[in-house]
Amino acid sequence: MREPKPEWSSVPPEVQLALAHKLGSPVSEASIAWGGYTPSASFIAQLEDGRRVFIKGAHPGQSSFGVAAFKAEQSIYLKYPQLSGIAPTYICDVQQGDWNLMVLEAIEGGEHLVPWTEAKLVAVFKTIHELSRRIPQPTPDMPRLEKTPDLADLMNGRAGWSVLLKADMLKQFYNKFADPIAAKLWFEPILPRLALLECEVNQMGGRHQVLHVDLRSDNLLLRADGTAVLLDWPNLCWGPLVYDLCFFINSVVLEGYATHEELFALAGQVMDTEFEQQDLLRCLANMSGYFAASCVRPEVPALPRLRTFQRQQLMACLPLLQRVFDLPPLGLSKVS
Repeated sequence: MREPKPEWSSVPPEVQLALAHKLGSPVSEASIAWGGYTPSASFIAQLEDGRRVFIKGAHPGQSSFGVAAFKAEQSIYLKYPQLSGIAPTYICDVQQGDWNLMVLEAIEGGEHLVPWTEAKLVAVFKTIHELSRRIPQPTPDMPRLEKTPDLADLMNGRAGWSVLLKADMLKQFYNKFADPIAAKLWFEPILPRLALLECEVNQMGGRHQVLHVDLRSDNLLLRADGTAVLLDWPNLCWGPLVYDLCFFINSVVLEGYATHEELFALAGQVMDTEFEQQDLLRCLANMSGYFAASCVRPEVPALPRLRTFQRQQLMACLPLLQRVFDLPPLGLSKVS
C-alpha cells in the first residue's frame, strides 16, 4: 500500500500556470516521485524547454502536520542557500489557496543507494562532513531568528523507554512479539538503564554540527559524479554528529550492509573523528526507545507504511543492544 499522493492532473490549472510563469516554461509531463512515507505532493517534471525539475509541496488533502513540515522545509531552503549542492538547489515556489509548491533541482544521475557499497557510504559520509563546513556553529550574539535551531528544542524531551515502562504500555509492547514472555525476559534486565540513558541524550558530547535528523536511503541520491545529495530538510538543527549517524547507520544495517560497529568505524575514518562509547549508548537508547514506542502507537491512515518501517528499524537495533549489554542470544520472533 502506498501513500495517497496527488496526480499532476490534480494540481489546479491556475497553479500550473503560475509555476510556468515562474519557471519560464510550462510543464509538459509530470509523474509522481515515490519515496518517503508521507502523502505530500511530489513530481518529477519535464518542462517544454527541455529542463527537468523536482516539484514538491503541500496540497488540500494533507494533514496540518504535513503542511507544517513542508513549510519548515521551505523556510530552511530559503534561510540556508549554502545547502545548494549538498541539497537540491532551490529554484522557486508558488502558493495559491491550499496548494504550496516549491521547485527544486532534479538530481541528474539520481542513483539510489541501495544496494549499499563502501564507496556509496563514503560519499554520504563526505557530504555530511561537508555540511559541517557550510553552516558554522551558532554564536551567542546571533539574533534568535538567525540561529540554527538546537536538537534539544526539536526533540522537546522525547523519550520512548521511559514511556513504555508504564506497565500497561510495556504489556502492549511485549504483545507485539510472537512470544511476549520471551520478549519480556529479554528486555527486562536492561530497561531501567535504557530509560536513564535516553534521558541523557542532550548531554552527548563529541563533534557538534548541523544535523539533517532523517538520514536514510530514501532521503539520499547520488549525482552522476558520485557525490551524495541529502533530500528532505524540515528538521535541520544543531547537535551532536553521533545522533544523525546513529539513525542513519541503523537504517543501513536494516538494508543488509555490515554492522553498526563497522559503519561507525568507517564514518570516523572518513570524517576524522572519534565517538565516545557513552554517547553511542545514549544515542542507541534514544533511538531504540523511539522505535519501540512507535510499535504501540496507532497506525496513521495517511502514512500506511510508517509503523511497519519503524518496527523494522527496532529489529535492526536489537543485535546491537545484545552485543552492547551482553544479553543472551536473540530468540525474539519478528515484531508485528
